[in-house]
Amino acid sequence: MNVCTLVGRLATDPDMRYTQSGTPVARFRLAVDKPPRGEGQERGADFLTIVAFGRQAEIIGQFLDKGSQVAVMGHVSARQWEAQDGQRRESVEIIAQRVEFLESRADAERRRSQAPAAAAAAGGGEPPPADDVEPADDDIFGDL
Repeated sequence: MNVCTLVGRLATDPDMRYTQSGTPVARFRLAVDKPPRGEGQERGADFLTIVAFGRQAEIIGQFLDKGSQVAVMGHVSARQWEAQDGQRRESVEIIAQRVEFLESRADAERRRSQAPAAAAAAGGGEPPPADDVEPADDDIFGDL
């Protein structure tokens, strides 16, 4: 059974694109907390790539941004492709079937207004980069 439910915060702003047939596609990284490994140790996070399609993708692109808290229900999808340099690449993504917003508009506005001060104080720590080479949209969505 390939079903997953995740709760986390967007680690990147959604990247909105469209397939050749015009289907909206939103892609973003979701930071999901890991449980602490041992007593007194800090919690880490996994950074997972989420992909949503259709009207849901449009809503994500319009209303969510980096830091937004969401619940994602979907399934895991692994794909492979050959990069331009001839290397074989693999990517694991979560294909969202449902994305629930977990903060109110007021909370989101408050977070956005506090973000510049918090980023300056924290030194702007960014999540690790996504895969070094992504396939072209034609490679991913050519058969949709």
